[in-house]
Amino acid sequence: LLLTACNHGGSNEKARVKKTTSIRGMSTEYFYTPEGNVSYTLSGKGAKTAYTYSGNIINEKMTDSTRNLSIGSVMYLNAKGFADSTTAKDESGFYLKTYSHDENGHIVSSTDFVSGSLVNVSNSVIKDGNESSTSISDSTSKKLFTVYFEYYTDKPNSLAYQNFGMKFLGSDSKNPMKKFVQVLPAGDTLRTSTFNYHYDDNNRITQKVMYDSKGMMRDSTTYSYY
Repeated sequence: LLLTACNHGGSNEKARVKKTTSIRGMSTEYFYTPEGNVSYTLSGKGAKTAYTYSGNIINEKMTDSTRNLSIGSVMYLNAKGFADSTTAKDESGFYLKTYSHDENGHIVSSTDFVSGSLVNVSNSVIKDGNESSTSISDSTSKKLFTVYFEYYTDKPNSLAYQNFGMKFLGSDSKNPMKKFVQVLPAGDTLRTSTFNYHYDDNNRITQKVMYDSKGMMRDSTTYSYY
């Protein structure tokens, strides 16, 4: 589904990201409504994703003329203005994602359906305003893996949902991610990544660098702001 942001952290609510650029050459520019919600994004390869708002409904449409591609999804918001569900349809079937939030707006669970059949379930534990772990299970409730997160609890962050104009997804983790470890049910570690950050004079993240378990750099993304 299109409307599934995965950016952790964020206490600088008024900051709005202007552009992200990956060391791999991928880039995205963000444009916002006067209210601070995302209006549309442009990828460096020409794809445009536009958002339209009507009451408790958000329509998202991605078009890529270079590949003759058009994909749309619809998000329905609950009474608090947070995502309740997202639907999409293509030649492969009908997709539905549902969300549950805690009293502070953090996503604590989500479910994915394809053409009416449950595919997987995600359950998250929130601690001190941060997502401390998330477990993914299949349609039979068999746990597939768990991801554990650590944070720079003394560091500000500007890469939360609201910093991309997507506060409708809920409250994000309040600090920048320091480390994540993906663990299989038997206890084997599948993947470990650590992160370092650079900041500008306004305590906004200008660069995020990801390293693997051996300390090798695997990705680096720079950020500019309005």
